[in-house]
Amino acid sequence: MHRLLSRSISEITCVKVRGSVLPLLLLMIFARTLCGAESSLEMRLGFAHFLDKNVQLVYGHGAPDVELEANFMVAHCLGLWGNLNCIWQSGSSDGVSNLTAFDMKTISMGAKLIFCSRWPSVQAYIGIGVLGTYLCVEDRIPPATSQTYRFGGGLLGKSGFHFRFEKNLFLDPFFDYYYQPVSVDDKALITSGDTINMGGFRVGLGLGIDF
Repeated sequence: MHRLLSRSISEITCVKVRGSVLPLLLLMIFARTLCGAESSLEMRLGFAHFLDKNVQLVYGHGAPDVELEANFMVAHCLGLWGNLNCIWQSGSSDGVSNLTAFDMKTISMGAKLIFCSRWPSVQAYIGIGVLGTYLCVEDRIPPATSQTYRFGGGLLGKSGFHFRFEKNLFLDPFFDYYYQPVSVDDKALITSGDTINMGGFRVGLGLGIDF
């Protein structure tokens, strides 16, 4: 049952990620057409490390991270970005019978500074932004199943490098920090009525293409 719950959450997440591609593509076309902005689209895969002890107790220390990010250059060393990402994980509040899983979507946007190096194919960047969180927690306490939905805001910082290996292709090893406070009334998280931080560090690798 644990594996089936984890697989169902993963399948739902993948469908929603594919459905989120269209808004970013339309935004890139709009910026390119009307503003002449250089733009790129990036697929990022990584690992989300939780910092909140209550989250770690139920779901472990981390979860898969899937992201789609669009970037727009507005000046020589200044860019704007928008990001859609999702993480999902399953766990148990007592180690055996009370299964729980969450599916979390985050939309974020902000600005970043880009630093050129002596090597034209390598660029470093740092950025900040704001985010909105949608969290769905599903608890299975036999014989009942319940779902809880929560929304929240937050902040993030991002950093990484762009390594260009083709004219329009680049790799992006990244290290980001998410602060995502969410008010949760959930027995599995042992935080009834409290606020938990669903954020933490995100580390991974992206593959991008310039337009």
